[in-house]
Formats: sequence, structure tokens, C-alpha cells
Amino acid sequence: MSNSITKLLVHAKQQNKWIPRSVLTMNNISIRTIHHLEDEGYLLVHHCSNRGTLIKLTLKGYKHFSNQDQHVEL
Repeated sequence: MSNSITKLLVHAKQQNKWIPRSVLTMNNISIRTIHHLEDEGYLLVHHCSNRGTLIKLTLKGYKHFSNQDQHVEL
């Protein structure tokens, strides 16, 4: 995952905001990667009928990605 996406997810968690899945998929983050991070406990995925699929870091994900100085490759 690129450093800019990681920073975006960390900032959204600090603001208690959700990010549309389309933002991640537009930045070449595959659905498979999103599901893997969800399975590992790093992401929460919420399916909203009027806003689509929304994503937010879990506390585990926040601690992991906020301490990353460089981007993470999955």
C-alpha cells in the first residue's frame, strides 16, 4: 500500500471518518487486498445501502500503520 493511502487512512481514523472503498480501488488497492487486511484485523468494512462500501482502520490497523515510516507492500 502506498504511503499516501496509509496517511489517508491514519488521518481518517484520527478524525473518526470512513473512506469510500472507491478511493482505495482508484489507487490500485485491490478488493482482495482490502479483504486480506479486513481478515487480519487491520480494516473495518461497512456496507451502507446509500453510501456504498466504507472502510476505516481498526485500532490494530491504526497502531500498525501510524508507526510505519515507509509504505507497506502486500
